[in-house]
Amino acid sequence: MLQKYLVKGSVRKVFAILLVLVVTRARAFFNPPPVPDFSNFPFQKWLLGPIVYQPYMAFWFNIFIIFWLAMGFNYALRYYRYVPYRSFTGVVIFILLFGHAPWLLTLHPLVLPTVFLSITMIFSLRMSNARENTIQVYWAAFFIGLAALSYPLTGVFIVYVFLATSVNSILGWRELIVTIIGFFNPILLILGGLYFFDEPVGFLWQQIQNEVHFPQIPTLTLLEWAFVVTTSLLSIWVFFNVASLAGKKPISFRKYTWLHIWFLIVSIFSSLGSGHTFIYYLSLLSIPLSSFLAVYYSEENRSIKSELVFLLMICIALIQNNFLV
Repeated sequence: MLQKYLVKGSVRKVFAILLVLVVTRARAFFNPPPVPDFSNFPFQKWLLGPIVYQPYMAFWFNIFIIFWLAMGFNYALRYYRYVPYRSFTGVVIFILLFGHAPWLLTLHPLVLPTVFLSITMIFSLRMSNARENTIQVYWAAFFIGLAALSYPLTGVFIVYVFLATSVNSILGWRELIVTIIGFFNPILLILGGLYFFDEPVGFLWQQIQNEVHFPQIPTLTLLEWAFVVTTSLLSIWVFFNVASLAGKKPISFRKYTWLHIWFLIVSIFSSLGSGHTFIYYLSLLSIPLSSFLAVYYSEENRSIKSELVFLLMICIALIQNNFLV
């Protein structure tokens, strides 16, 4: 069924994407959720301006970011043949994971970092031991630096660049130096600009002091627990399924799988200090999880049970966003 709508036929793909985007957010179009407080994220507050004060603007900005991020990242997966070239399964899955609960339907502290780290992931997919990789390594680290300015905990993703170069068998002293330069370039440029214009430059340290705490798991609804448990069990099943496929796939497929595994591990590690923003972390996890699920659901002859589980996730998001807010 998913093959029919998300892999075959152009019109059906567009219809399926728009359907999931609209039905899981129908109520928010008329009654958008409140925007969380950005007081502890001054860089994002400055960058986003009045959007953080306007629920409607924040909601539409969220939709704009999610849609184009999903399309761009899925294009990268198709371009590098991690999923079938005509598959749009990753778009629907990313949109679903990124907006399955009311508090994820607006602008929140993990939206911009997710954008920057998605670009980092794309640059890591471009790395290869068959050519010069200085540019890819530099830009991968550069966008981690931007993510760290937006949300300091994502600075740990600099480890991901080292892991990505290791996966590609290109880790050396030059890659280490380029990674460090790329990471600190945006930070020094922004802080230097603030200092030049006599603006306070201690905001990054202030963000770290205010935000780095043990994760605070809020009281979740029964439906949210159902979604989290369903997604977790499905992801574990899919992970082992994709791992079993790796032996039958080209070397590049195994490389891309390892890149997603390391991204997932670093994401989970960074969540350990997330404090009250822990609730938004599924946005960041949407990057590797949507890739694994897209690989699984793009394969031929998926079982009807797995497709029913995916439809169950859509139904949970629909009910939670439209009837429990």
